[in-house]
Amino acid sequence: MPQLPIQSIKRSTEAGALCKDTSISLQLKRIMIIVLVYTGGQVQYGETGAKYSIPPKITFPATKSTTFDDVKSEIYGGLKYSESDYVIDIQARYDVGAPGPHFFQLIPLYEERTWQMIFDMTNGRSNWHMVELYVEVTYANTGLSQIHCTSNLATTSNPIACSTPVIASCEEIPVVSQSPLTGLNQNPNINSITTKNNTAAVSTQVDGITEEEVLVVRQSPAIPVNQSSVGTIFPDYSQDWGLSGDAPRSEVRTSIEEETYVGEETDIEENISEQDDDWSQDEDEDEDEDDVDDNANGEPRVTKSIKSFPLVGRSDKHPVSAFHDISVLRETIADESFFGRKKQFVSPIAIGRTFDSKVHLQFAINEFHISNNMEVRVTTSNRKRVNYKCVDSSCKWQLYGKELTDKRWKIQTCPYIHTCRAPADRFDHKQLTAAVIADVIRDDLKENLELTILNIRQLVRQRYQSVKPHYNKLWRGRELAIAQPFGSWEASYAILTPLLEAIKATNPGTKYLILSQPTTPQGHQAFKCTAWAFGQCIEAVPHLRPVISIDSCFLSGRYRGKLLIACGYDAENRLLPIAFAIVEKEDSDNWGWFMRWLRNEVIGVGKFMCVISDRHKAIKWVFKQPHIGWNETSRECVHRFCSQHVAKNLYKQCKDDDVIKTFKWVVKKKKPRRFAEGMESIAHISPNAITYLKKSGKYLQEDKNEPEKPEKIFQCMDGGYRWGIMTSNGSESLNNVFKKSRRLPVTATVEETFNKCLEWFVDRRRSSLDLVNSKKLWSQRIDNLLIKRGNKAGSMHVTSYGDEGGEYEVKVDRERVALRQGDRTIYVQRDFKYKVILHSNSVPMCECLKPNLTSVPCSHVLAVCKHRNLDENQFVHPYYSSTTLANTWAGRFHPYGNQNEWPPYNDPVIVPESRLIQRGRRRHNRIPMYMDQMQGRRLGHQAHRSTQDTNGPGVSSNQHQR
Repeated sequence: MPQLPIQSIKRSTEAGALCKDTSISLQLKRIMIIVLVYTGGQVQYGETGAKYSIPPKITFPATKSTTFDDVKSEIYGGLKYSESDYVIDIQARYDVGAPGPHFFQLIPLYEERTWQMIFDMTNGRSNWHMVELYVEVTYANTGLSQIHCTSNLATTSNPIACSTPVIASCEEIPVVSQSPLTGLNQNPNINSITTKNNTAAVSTQVDGITEEEVLVVRQSPAIPVNQSSVGTIFPDYSQDWGLSGDAPRSEVRTSIEEETYVGEETDIEENISEQDDDWSQDEDEDEDEDDVDDNANGEPRVTKSIKSFPLVGRSDKHPVSAFHDISVLRETIADESFFGRKKQFVSPIAIGRTFDSKVHLQFAINEFHISNNMEVRVTTSNRKRVNYKCVDSSCKWQLYGKELTDKRWKIQTCPYIHTCRAPADRFDHKQLTAAVIADVIRDDLKENLELTILNIRQLVRQRYQSVKPHYNKLWRGRELAIAQPFGSWEASYAILTPLLEAIKATNPGTKYLILSQPTTPQGHQAFKCTAWAFGQCIEAVPHLRPVISIDSCFLSGRYRGKLLIACGYDAENRLLPIAFAIVEKEDSDNWGWFMRWLRNEVIGVGKFMCVISDRHKAIKWVFKQPHIGWNETSRECVHRFCSQHVAKNLYKQCKDDDVIKTFKWVVKKKKPRRFAEGMESIAHISPNAITYLKKSGKYLQEDKNEPEKPEKIFQCMDGGYRWGIMTSNGSESLNNVFKKSRRLPVTATVEETFNKCLEWFVDRRRSSLDLVNSKKLWSQRIDNLLIKRGNKAGSMHVTSYGDEGGEYEVKVDRERVALRQGDRTIYVQRDFKYKVILHSNSVPMCECLKPNLTSVPCSHVLAVCKHRNLDENQFVHPYYSSTTLANTWAGRFHPYGNQNEWPPYNDPVIVPESRLIQRGRRRHNRIPMYMDQMQGRRLGHQAHRSTQDTNGPGVSSNQHQR
């Protein structure tokens, strides 16, 4: 096909449509595309990629014969810009098609090869025959231009107006180019100014800069000068310079020679300085110069030329565009001329882009290709360089990056764009590695450590709509995301000892113990177990009631294990974690080791304690051993069972909801008659339940020779050792508190226990000090309880049997009393009497047993105190005072710093035991049971685990104790 000029393509196409033979027109249509040129706006980026903020400025057709130079000529002509004065930067907008049906990217267009590639790709598509070009126009010459001029000035009746008025500095006769209002004089008597030495008064404007030479002349008396014209040209200076109406005026002409340049740069400051220095001398010489006349021809002669300066700001917008152009100033940043300006890149993998490391470079490449649903492969990768190519052999895309001298990495070359077409959807993606997934979920994982694989898949799909990664890859990505803030699973064991040592160094009184054993030829130690207690918690133990609860929970991370917790209770019945331990499993060895360490390092030898726990065999075994420090026989402690766990096992025996509800009511009762009523009700509902409850307190339930021990279960029979605490749910609650950290590396668990204790101490210390400052004598819970019981005591009647003996009878009106009628139990309201024995500074005795079991006076004791006008506060134990509460939370935690600030550690490195790696899906939640349903959870059943290991503790390993 013959090549047609660009200007005639449109006419040729229209002519071809009228021809009978349409073959030529069809061929023209097939190889013709439309070019749309956008300029003057901004490039915007959205879901479909790049787009322009305003419609196209010009359009023109292009054919196969259209060259890149033709395209530039069309743009220059259409935009009316001169190629010598302006430079254009062209980018082509191309649809790469992914992600989604359309996605547009910008391709730099600067050579013929790139233009032909864009033309061929556009012409080859069946649904798109337009090329969109984004053009940025910049001025080519930012300095002052030199323009040769030979035309005369002021040769017509119309003045040559300058862009700005000027002020002239003159020696003798100030010849000013124009008036601030009218420009040059329009009087026909003054047509031009002619100079003898090729110097003339010239007003020029180049790039917004006005420069004018003012000539100082000697006027010839032979040449008349029109007075009116002088007044027009020099409106305010005729009188000041001694120009009278009788003075002759000379006709002046202007001629600019070849060597005169308009807009020539001059040193204005130097001119001003020279004028200031010579001004006074020039004035003295003016009179002498007037007497000298060297002009034989009667023409004015130039004696000196002086530069004039523009008056800027006459209007809101200067008529010279350069005067109000601040495009460069908008992008000027402080210090950038010295430190350099950071280059902006349109593409994340543009040529010249630098990255902090090779990993960052690889991540940028992966991110780009996942987003665009394209795959690449690594052809070369070493410490100095990395090469990528497209997996599609028909695509020429490739990238070469290398390491710089400052250890950064730079994209050296990326000469081609992707020409391959990616599928609309992929099951997986080569560049979607576990590390990329970890980066996607990192921030969400910090907010929610319980992210499931389903949640992770949804997060990945939100970011990369075109991929569906495998389950295994998602899991590995989650593991890497956890390792980023908390360290890897293996490395966490290595820094466990340094971490605990750092905490101990800044928090005095902190104690820990780590057991390990040799396992590798390098001298590494295999982790066995660890226990730790913070100094602030240890200092709080003397201010707590002598009762603790212990429990365990499973670790749900990579390595299996158990987290053991011991906690106490303050005057408000709030939990205070005393000690923690991580062991392999819950058996007699590990429980014995932890309880021995707890006794020796935290509680103290010889201090009597009540321990509440579940009925695990390993725990019960501990209280039978004389060498551990928790022997019930030698009165070192008492062991009580958690009512919650007893209720779970009771449900397994009877499967009756009414029995469980009645048991929960009766187990906490303090009044003996109430306890008897409840047990009778249970026996009436299920005799098997009574049989189980009678033997549940035994060490071995099937041992018929062992006596029943109801005191281990029921508060009424306890003897006051529980101090009103019935369950070990405090420890279980702590297990829920640390539920998230149990999924993390071991050091994360230690750090969370530290941070949680810190928060508790800060918050509760503040509230307890507020209580002390408000002059409250008791904790808020006890204060409310005394008020409630005091109100009830006001309606009671007290009968004294002698104040010396301290024996009293208190009658309660309309007490609820149970009566038996055959097989039925009915409740009636009638007066009921309680016997009270009260002596000063001793624990009062009452038939309701409340003062004996909790060391808080009951309403009956308060009625006697009111009767005898005694202070009831003397009968409340000091453990409940606000001062004791404040002392409990008085400890202050201190930060242990960053890892590089920790004390040096030279002991053997601890590594995890490989056999402890958990296989398959991790367990995160405890299997719900019936008691969970009673608390609003779903129904489930689980028998409490017990171990067959009944041997004594035999620990043979290395110990790291501080």
